[in-house]
Amino acid sequence: MSLMKTKKNKEIADFLTRRCREMKLSFRSLSLNAGLSPSTVHNIVSGKSRPNVLSLNAIADYLEVKRTFLWRMAGLLGDNNGEDLNIVDPRVKFLFAQVDKMPDNRKEFIIRVIETVITNMKLM
Repeated sequence: MSLMKTKKNKEIADFLTRRCREMKLSFRSLSLNAGLSPSTVHNIVSGKSRPNVLSLNAIADYLEVKRTFLWRMAGLLGDNNGEDLNIVDPRVKFLFAQVDKMPDNRKEFIIRVIETVITNMKLM
């Protein structure tokens, strides 16, 4: 069964299809060049899986587009780019500020942990 149900999923699929065509890349080549498993882009485009932040980051970096551009297109980020995000808890503000100052590899690890925790909490 396909996950391709939302406008956002279609938007990211159309973008990746168009970009691969422009760059004369197969979905497999884009996945591998971005450091992902061979079927990642194909699965996103076909609707077999929803893109996660880490995959989108790798694809954005390879395609040299802003990460937030793909996040928004995939429906992972609202239209406000997070600019009016109102974090009330000072502990959360402090921790996010600390993470933002870290090198990219450490930041990506922490983002992956947070994403996993949130996903698991939603399943509870």
